[in-house]
Amino acid sequence: MHFYKKIQKKQLHKTIINILNGTLELTEREKQVLYVLIQLDVAWVPTFKSDYKNILSTDNRRAVMKETNVHKANLVKYVNRFKEKGLILKNDQGGWDINPIIVTPPVGGIVEIAYTIEIDDYNAKDFTKGVV
Repeated sequence: MHFYKKIQKKQLHKTIINILNGTLELTEREKQVLYVLIQLDVAWVPTFKSDYKNILSTDNRRAVMKETNVHKANLVKYVNRFKEKGLILKNDQGGWDINPIIVTPPVGGIVEIAYTIEIDDYNAKDFTKGVV
């Protein structure tokens, strides 16, 4: 099965979040916070050789709280949930990044997302008889 969707460039990360949300089960507010963190990750540019990316720096957290109107306690809860789900990963320098799978750049204007669904209690007989 193959699904196809054509979108505007500015909708890329929101669309990816929505597609993955069937698995992630994020709330609307969590999706909003994750989107802002992705924007920070994608826009990051080192200013000095010693700079390392940390999307969870104090300044970035303040920016996320201001942009999303989320209080500090809720942001901490959301960030911990993102870490548990593997959406935010610790980098080699001790900072934090968005999982590269989520922010992979398009190739030729196309982003492909593949899902593999494993059925825990699979029994072929159930599917031949229409019992699901």
